[in-house]
Amino acid sequence: MSYTNAPIHDLLIRIKNAYMARKTTVDGVVFSKFKVEVLSLLKEYHFIKDFEIVEN
Repeated sequence: MSYTNAPIHDLLIRIKNAYMARKTTVDGVVFSKFKVEVLSLLKEYHFIKDFEIVEN
């Protein structure tokens, strides 16, 4: 699992890559409250269907 210095950029690239590969899920994203807020906005504006937070 890779984690970059730009966590939001990493999240958005993972979503884009999954879309381009016709995947329906994105795994391995490190949790942060800010990412949850970004995902909530993406869901509100219908860019994503839904997201789920999974604990290890």
